[in-house]
Amino acid sequence: MKRVEEVMGRVAIKANLERELVYSDFRDQIRHGDLFFSAGEWVSSRVIEAATQSKYSHVGFFEKHQGRIGIVHSDSERGAHFELLSPFLRNYRGGVFWYRLRTQQPAGSPVQWRMNRKKIMRAAWDKCEQGVGYPKKWQFLTTWFGSEYDEQYAEFCSEFVTNCLVAGGWDAGVLAINVTPGALAAQPFLSLMGRLTL
Repeated sequence: MKRVEEVMGRVAIKANLERELVYSDFRDQIRHGDLFFSAGEWVSSRVIEAATQSKYSHVGFFEKHQGRIGIVHSDSERGAHFELLSPFLRNYRGGVFWYRLRTQQPAGSPVQWRMNRKKIMRAAWDKCEQGVGYPKKWQFLTTWFGSEYDEQYAEFCSEFVTNCLVAGGWDAGVLAINVTPGALAAQPFLSLMGRLTL
């Protein structure tokens, strides 16, 4: 029976990966604190996906701010920041996938969790204000050769998201050490809704 449930779960995920959601039809259903995962068409995205054995290369949060829907994420150009979702979807080369954040486990779930969306997003905004984010590209490259950078403010996208989820009550355990976008997407508190399109 457990094997059947696993297979059905994989079938549902595959169906949702292929399910395209027109953003204007679903924008009112996106909640602040829900997550987006992306799979870019750039070489750097493909390298990240291959190195982490993941179908995703990037992750961040959806946020409603001043009546607009945007994303809060950390990238190699600007670190942690907010940007509007519509232009991001228009300009992004690749797939952007919406995952619903479930802040409490369903009845009967063997895994326990309880998170607070407001605390998660407060942590994300605090990181934006502090200038937390990726090390700049040249700093990232030098770390491969043993140079140091200021780790206090350097977080890759998946570290940024994980640390915000932890601030909101998630016990990440050992996952927090080497978290990847793919490892985050596999967590039981996330439900894949589909791929967002304009």
